[in-house]
Amino acid sequence: MSNGWDFAEPVDILPKLPKNFQELIASKKWQERKESLELLEKLATENIRLDPAVNYKEIINTLSKILAKDSNINVCAAATKCITQLAKGLRTNFSPFVSNVTPVIFEKFKEKKSTLRDPLIETIDAVYSTTNIENMCDDVAAAIVKQNPNIKIQTNQFLYRVFKSINDATASKKAVKTLTPLIVKTTGESDAEVREAAYSALGAIMNLIGKANAMTISRRSCGTKESSS
Repeated sequence: MSNGWDFAEPVDILPKLPKNFQELIASKKWQERKESLELLEKLATENIRLDPAVNYKEIINTLSKILAKDSNINVCAAATKCITQLAKGLRTNFSPFVSNVTPVIFEKFKEKKSTLRDPLIETIDAVYSTTNIENMCDDVAAAIVKQNPNIKIQTNQFLYRVFKSINDATASKKAVKTLTPLIVKTTGESDAEVREAAYSALGAIMNLIGKANAMTISRRSCGTKESSS
């Protein structure tokens, strides 16, 4: 569904930020950090199409670092909302930054509080919309084997949404072959929510490529691992 992006004029929002923006987002006061990030989010939301000729690398790297390292959950939530709007505003021009932000997003899914979890869900979907699952495959594979159950849950739920939204003509063979065995493995986790999320993702893959194909991929992977040990 279009939000008018195709008809909107590209805008460079960076000059609209305060000259001391970098100082504000590094402030010792979390409220100042949060408010400065909210200003960036507001600009990116109001200007729905961002100028692709502008270099957003520095600001996206900064947002990724804030999300990864800031100790305040409200500041992290504000940073992830900024990433969401930049992804929506740049669309495919955001794709060069996907590998930078994706591992951080999945890692932060260890946070159970909805204050951060819910914005992160919107962010990972927005980031995915700028690229494809094959380009995200390695980062997703690294996330799904993390020990934290919340990361496993959200990674599987993300994969459920992805595989439900594509068809076999557009499905990435690499992604399917890489991720299916990992999803199958998480169906045996002790955490019930992890298992439920994994079965949902597996069900979406089975609907996409067929149950027999999904199980064949999984068995081949297990056989390869067993023979190499």
